Amino acid sequence: HLGGSTNSSNGSLKDHECYLEAGLDGDALHLTWEQQLIEMILPDVPLDPENIIRWSSSGSNAESARRLGTDHEEKQHRDLLDYSSLGYSTMYRPSTGQSSSSPSHARDTDWYTLDGSGSVLDLFTAAKKATTTGVFNNLVLSTEGVALEQWESMALWTKMVAVAMGVSNEFGQEEFFGSFQQTCYSVLDDHMCSMTATGQQLKQQADAREQQARSHVCESLTDVAEVLILRPPQESVEAELELARTIFERRHDTGMQKREAPSQLFEHNEFQKLRVSAASYPEGRPQRQHEKPLVAPHKLGHTGITVDTTRYFFPLTRLLSLLDQMGKLGFNTLHLRLTDDYAFAAKFATHPNLALATKKNGQVYTVEDLHKLRRHAHKNGIEIIPEVNILSRAGGWFQSGLLIPCPHFACDVGCGMPLDLDVHTLAILTNVLDEILSIFNSPFLHLGYDEREESRPCYKEANMDVSGEAQQELSLEREKKMAAVIKMLGIPSEHIIRWESTDKKKEEETRFRTGRITHYHSNTHPTVEYLQNLEDPAVFLSTDSLNFASPTDIDGYTIYKQMHEVSKQEKVLGVLAGTLEMGPVSWNGRNVEGKLVALAMGAAANDIVPKDEFEKAFRKIFKDLEIDGDTAISFGKSRWSDKEFDRHMKEQRKARQELMCSRTTTTAQQRIAKRRKGS
Repeated sequence: HLGGSTNSSNGSLKDHECYLEAGLDGDALHLTWEQQLIEMILPDVPLDPENIIRWSSSGSNAESARRLGTDHEEKQHRDLLDYSSLGYSTMYRPSTGQSSSSPSHARDTDWYTLDGSGSVLDLFTAAKKATTTGVFNNLVLSTEGVALEQWESMALWTKMVAVAMGVSNEFGQEEFFGSFQQTCYSVLDDHMCSMTATGQQLKQQADAREQQARSHVCESLTDVAEVLILRPPQESVEAELELARTIFERRHDTGMQKREAPSQLFEHNEFQKLRVSAASYPEGRPQRQHEKPLVAPHKLGHTGITVDTTRYFFPLTRLLSLLDQMGKLGFNTLHLRLTDDYAFAAKFATHPNLALATKKNGQVYTVEDLHKLRRHAHKNGIEIIPEVNILSRAGGWFQSGLLIPCPHFACDVGCGMPLDLDVHTLAILTNVLDEILSIFNSPFLHLGYDEREESRPCYKEANMDVSGEAQQELSLEREKKMAAVIKMLGIPSEHIIRWESTDKKKEEETRFRTGRITHYHSNTHPTVEYLQNLEDPAVFLSTDSLNFASPTDIDGYTIYKQMHEVSKQEKVLGVLAGTLEMGPVSWNGRNVEGKLVALAMGAAANDIVPKDEFEKAFRKIFKDLEIDGDTAISFGKSRWSDKEFDRHMKEQRKARQELMCSRTTTTAQQRIAKRRKGS
């Protein structure tokens, strides 16, 4: 028995709705899958097709369903490839009430099914009729959906007696009740024979089982995030979130970690600078376990550097060495970019298929790599802030098959791919974020970009309305879904970081965004007045000379001075040296190690010292770090000229754009477009 057919239009209407929701052509898939069943099973299994049974279709065209053997005219051919479904014999499903929907004719190998929820008289009558009409040679009593412990309450044992009496053809309907008790007591004990549930009781029991089964299926096959968009009509967002929270809390025993935001989100360090409270760290704030840093404590609460593993793979040994250097220089934060347009840089246990290297046949990090990185970071007193891009620049999610389909945009621009936040995406997203948060001991989560203007051509290519008001509604809907997922994961919005938007300033200030911390990365600092009037609690900066990837190189002394000035500003939670689009080669060319020393000196300085004193202190630190002498001589200046750096960056951008184009115009992309069109 191979179960039901995969045919959607000729099968159950509910099955057909499932195909529609998934954006799939059920009829085409039916033919493909059934053909694969035929080709895989029959050549290798010595089994007559007549001995393969399939359920009858429950659709309106049940008699015309093209399944192996259902068309009687094809029986004489016995050519398996002429059939569109594997299974010569049909088992007719029980309809609501007494028995299966009986066809006008049947084969010798077909089966007649009796519904176990019927009364003993109904089952006796149906069994007798099936036997005397000669349409069926095979009959079965269905207990589908009934647990063994429910058999007694449903009087199934006595019903089996009634069916046996019906097929024996020894009793007439008028003498049934007179003979039933005697027959029952001859094969069952007194207690079982006394169980004769009434029709109303059976209906109540059946309804209860149906509701229980539906609830089980819904909770088993949907994720927390899916509940957010499967709400009933007229349901408020508040009620929707409350429902999702209830289901989320009920599922913690399945492995999803429950997090609660601390009562105090921020505190001040010994320099009266803002930092995340110690209570926000699940395993406690990382503490350096080695010798004291080579510089005095940094004034700001969080200082460190960005590592862009979404464009370049940094070997694990290189990252471990970087953490050692950062710890010696007093840094406490590593911003690790895990997804962007070009890569999904880690292979997570929940969805390993999402892993996508920065280049063809490239490497990604394993979960064990990330755990090792986190442990090594903690020994150096460093926390790792993971970044996952979702609303924009999400091309790294390509393997999920859930990007907005716009291959021309991908080939022409190669940057700014948006992720389709539908049911499937939200379910995957919840799992991935939960796993990421369980790996890294950081209260922060960086959710990347949300540029509307950048992604607008992609939406247009996908035939989605992105005119002014429609685009705002789309953006608001996507942000609310993100906010709901974050809320379910127990992360306060005040700990969510987002990149500074490159859209118009007025539009950025009026939009709703998931996350209260803005990470500025352009070549212009936000003004002191702007920061003072900002409603958000704090910002991260990677701007001006703090951006090591800027087109014009900046020497170490300038970095040192600006870092010192920034450390005095209000609402600056931290500084993360900018290295967007930079890989191991350009790190060496731009002398990132040298610039980090200058950054650490500025972060620890009480006052600015003259340049000669800065260079003297710089040289001593480099000697203690045991880094090559040419780096010390340059005092943080780039090894490359600006032209060399610009040429390298342009070559890499072109290569990434070509990679994006080749990925998004494959067969997989055609499947995505077809799915989108179907839905």
